[in-house]
Amino acid sequence: MASSPLRSLKFQITTALILLLALFAGAILYTLHHLSRYHEDAVTSRVAESLDFSVQRLLAQGQNYLANPPRDYATYYRDVKLYYRDLEQHLDDIETAIHGFATGMLPKRLEGLDDDMELVLPEHVRSRVMALDEHWREYVGRLRERLGDDKAQPRLEWAAQHVVEFTPSLAVEVSDMVQALRSSLNTHQDGISRVNQWVLVFAAAFSLAIVAWFYLRVMRPLASAASAYERVSQGDFGHQIRVCHDDEIGHMTRAFNILSQRLNALFGLIDRLQTGDDLRSTVATAGRELGPLLPLDWLEVVLVGMDSERARVAAWWSPDDRPAPEGLWLDLNNGDAFGEALAARHPSRIAIPDELASLQLHTALILPLREFSDLDGALVFASGDADAYQDDHLELLRNLAPLLAHTFSRTLQFLDNERLAALGQFVSGIVHEIRNPLSTIGLALDYIDGREDLPEAVTRRSGLAAGEARRMERLLQEILLYAKPVSLHGQPTALTDWLQAFVEAQADLLADRHQRLVLTIDQPACVELDGDRMQQVLLNLLRNACDASPPEATITLRLTTSGGVAHIEMHNPGDAISETVRGRLFEPFFTTKAQGTGLGLPIVRRLVEAHGGVMEIESDSDRGTRFRVCLPAIPCP
Repeated sequence: MASSPLRSLKFQITTALILLLALFAGAILYTLHHLSRYHEDAVTSRVAESLDFSVQRLLAQGQNYLANPPRDYATYYRDVKLYYRDLEQHLDDIETAIHGFATGMLPKRLEGLDDDMELVLPEHVRSRVMALDEHWREYVGRLRERLGDDKAQPRLEWAAQHVVEFTPSLAVEVSDMVQALRSSLNTHQDGISRVNQWVLVFAAAFSLAIVAWFYLRVMRPLASAASAYERVSQGDFGHQIRVCHDDEIGHMTRAFNILSQRLNALFGLIDRLQTGDDLRSTVATAGRELGPLLPLDWLEVVLVGMDSERARVAAWWSPDDRPAPEGLWLDLNNGDAFGEALAARHPSRIAIPDELASLQLHTALILPLREFSDLDGALVFASGDADAYQDDHLELLRNLAPLLAHTFSRTLQFLDNERLAALGQFVSGIVHEIRNPLSTIGLALDYIDGREDLPEAVTRRSGLAAGEARRMERLLQEILLYAKPVSLHGQPTALTDWLQAFVEAQADLLADRHQRLVLTIDQPACVELDGDRMQQVLLNLLRNACDASPPEATITLRLTTSGGVAHIEMHNPGDAISETVRGRLFEPFFTTKAQGTGLGLPIVRRLVEAHGGVMEIESDSDRGTRFRVCLPAIPCP
């Protein structure tokens, strides 16, 4: 079931980052806004201080004028140019500033302003400004009356007396207004500082909360998952992690738990399959262990017959002990999906085969085994649910195919080995039972062959019978040798001396056939060897080489060593062996010789494999045929 997008880590982390960025962006914008307000407050404070300074200058100039009144007209007119001009300038500056405070708009012509600036003053400051504005209008009105209307000859002395008399009270009101304004600005700046501090505290707390959330929801689950993966990599299959949240890490944790369960089930399957002692128990074990991994109401093993036209249901299993299918032999020539799936080299999903229809099954998975083993057959997984098997089940079986193929091949090989062992014991008993009367027959034929009073036809027939008896005796010896277990008495042997002795011992055999045996030593080697058994191997190969070679041919026996392996090669220049015949040379009772038993090379291979070696064959029309015995080399003393 799909989880809500609100629970996904991507959404939550993105939301947290957006909130954090929004918080810091808001704090920055708030700070920038109040920095602008701080600049406006600083300008306002500077204008207020300039107003206070202008009032003080107005009073100082009035006092100075009264202290130094003009002595004559020339001095008077000088003061008109200087004092009167400064007086008008101060009055204009004071008027502009007070009017700006009163109207809430400071004009840009005031010192320090680049443009008109709107003021937002607290109510208590604004009341002082309005009182100051009223006082100023009354003050400046009386001052204008004292100056008179004649600007060429203003009454400067009267104006100076007015300034000295009434300016101190004006200065007090200006000072009170400036103090109230400063107090308001300080309060405002303190408020901005407190807000910024709380914003920073909240941002830090929110950041710590995000870090803690990220640790608890992301880092700690990831660390737990990493630890779990490490435990599984060290062999703790089946280890599970507690799923705490329905997010991406929770999904990963569930996937890990499923993987761990499957690994545990697979290793349990491997362990239990190794203990299966017959095909039915192996099928039952596979069914029980694979049940948690895929839907399974029926499991059967189908083996293709030697004619490749029919298949046999060799074993089956179901969790509810359903009865055997209706047909144990299946026709593979009717062109249905089952035959095509059986011939394929990959798992296939098909409708239920006909022989399983009576078991109330509706869909099946076919797992061919020939791709991964020499077992020509398939495993059939079936379910009563028509939609039970999905693509992930096919992928699972595709990954398990080598394990299942090798396991069932090994089980059948064990069963075949047990059958061959029982057959070997039976054959040994039969051989012993036949050899006794055969020996009696041989003695009787030898007695008849020794008589001189018998007709020639009788003598000839008895000779043929004696020869067949001897061939039968040899065949029984080879059958007995092939059937009974091989026991070796190995000892470290230097192959150079041992092969030289073998070549010298076969001089008479080669002389009778007018052929030569040449020994070539490329690299000396030592092996663990049962001399009698290995001599039997090389003697069989030499006789075959002599039979395959023309008269006066040279047969080569060569010793080489590479990669810790000693190679004993018997080469004859005879006709090449066809690929079809090469593929069957080691089959029991297969022979191309009229008088052959077909057991020589199978016995040779058994003896070589008992020494821990392998047999190799190379044959072509240009270089003849090479039989190579490969044995593990040991350090020479």
